[in-house]
Amino acid sequence: MSGIISSAGSRSGVIGVTVVPEETGTFTWQMIGTTGSAGSYGANLDPGKYVKQGRKVWFSLYGYITNLGSYTGNFQVTDLPFTNVNTNGLGRMPCILTGYPSTNVDAAWRTANIQSNSKQITFQSGSRLDVVAPYSEVVTSYAVQIGGIYFTDD
Repeated sequence: MSGIISSAGSRSGVIGVTVVPEETGTFTWQMIGTTGSAGSYGANLDPGKYVKQGRKVWFSLYGYITNLGSYTGNFQVTDLPFTNVNTNGLGRMPCILTGYPSTNVDAAWRTANIQSNSKQITFQSGSRLDVVAPYSEVVTSYAVQIGGIYFTDD
């Protein structure tokens, strides 16, 4: 039995609590295309922040690209601090996306997902969020801000 017990006629206090170790830190991440090369790529990326408690990882990212370089393919974030494991049967974990570096004016939504068994975030677009967002729609000086929770075995 664990938790806080407090009711009439019962004992009050914390009984049988297991303390899960907690780790906090920062990490270096990238916002790049899946193909091509850095070329003259440049970015202003705040260090990623994370809290790991047991298998659960909370993270937050903020940054923007200053020069797109020679990357092509799909837009992605790489180098999360721990590998995401498939815990929900979907093979990916959704993130909270509050900024997206594009000036496209269209009816397509954008979302971000941490891919299963990886340290990468991919971006989906489209009315059903079923199309991978291309790096070609990314522009400089528009911020991306992402937060989320995922599970790891690391």
